[in-house]
Amino acid sequence: MKHPIIAIAILACASAAQAQPAGAQAEVLFRQGRDLMAAGKYSEACAALQESNKLEPAVTTLINLAGCREKAGQIATAWGLFLDAERQTRSATDATTRQLHDVAASHAQQLEPRISKLIINVPQTSQVDQ
Repeated sequence: MKHPIIAIAILACASAAQAQPAGAQAEVLFRQGRDLMAAGKYSEACAALQESNKLEPAVTTLINLAGCREKAGQIATAWGLFLDAERQTRSATDATTRQLHDVAASHAQQLEPRISKLIINVPQTSQVDQ
């Protein structure tokens, strides 16, 4: 009869984990993401950081997610995320948020030349009037 008690204990633990406030869950996911990134597990790290940002959006999480995407080779996605962070902090007045703004803007600027671009040149004879 010990098995039903174990099952109840497991269910109680699972319910308690789900009952955590979104902020606490977001913090746990953020820390897991940072640890996974340090271990070079970028796919898992990016997923954890993205979920953290979904639960509780924060510029610091967005910048870390952008850095993770960059390390995972997702340059265009990283560039877009850095630009989002730059926009969100553009009108900042406090020193900490200004520093985040500068980091995001600098990284976006560094990544831009690495983004693939497609240019289509249509010969004059094939152009259509609109």
